[in-house]
Amino acid sequence: MAEIIPAILESEWKEIEDKITLVKDFSPWVQIDISDGIFTPEITWNNPRDLKNYLAACLAAESPNKKVKVEVDLMVRNPELVIKDWVDAGARRLIVHIESTDNVGEAVKIAKELGVEIGLALNIDTPNDVLDGFMADVDFVQFMGIAKIGFQGQPFNEKVLHKIEGLRSVYPDAIISVDGGVNKDTMALLVKVGANRLVAGSAVYAAQGGAEASWRDLKEIIN
Repeated sequence: MAEIIPAILESEWKEIEDKITLVKDFSPWVQIDISDGIFTPEITWNNPRDLKNYLAACLAAESPNKKVKVEVDLMVRNPELVIKDWVDAGARRLIVHIESTDNVGEAVKIAKELGVEIGLALNIDTPNDVLDGFMADVDFVQFMGIAKIGFQGQPFNEKVLHKIEGLRSVYPDAIISVDGGVNKDTMALLVKVGANRLVAGSAVYAAQGGAEASWRDLKEIIN
C-alpha cells in the first residue's frame, strides 16, 4: 500500500509548525524541505534547533504531535556537513540529492552510523545507474517528478514514470518515493509503475476542502 507524505516548503518556522498541526492527527509522516539558495535557487527555513525544540515540547506535553515523524529533504550543497544537526533535531529520515555532493558515500555512512533512514534523490535528467554503487546501503530512493526542484506547484514531468519503471525492474524490492508534481491526476500512474511513497505539497495543503479531506481523497485514489 502506497503512503502519502505531506511536504512542507516554507521560509518561516511558524508556517512549518502550522502545517504540521494541520496534518498531525492523520498523517504518520511529514517531509520538510530545506533549500539553501545554492544547490537550489530559493532559501527556505533552515534551523534544526527550531525543530528540536518543537519535538521536545511535544514529547514533554504528551502532545498528539509527537506521533508525527519527520523526514528532512536536504536540498543543500554538501549535505554531509549538516546531517548530524538534523538527526540531533529529531529527523527520522534524511534525503540527500545525489547531485548535491561529491561525497555521497560519506553522507550515507554518516546517516547510517547515526541510526536514521537515508534516501538518495535524483533529478529528472540524472541517469538511474548512478545509484548502483549505493543501493545496498540506502533505505529508499526519491525521484523528483519535476524539472525545477525547490518549488511547489511545478508541472509534472512524465520522464519520472520511465525512471521508476527502470529502477523497479533492476531493484524489485526498492522503496521508491516521488516528490514533485504529485497530485490526484498523477498519483495512480506513479503507483502503477512502482512508487511506494508519494510526497505531496500543494495537492494536500492548497486543495479545496482542507488538508485532511485532500489527504484522504488522495489515499482513496491510490488504495
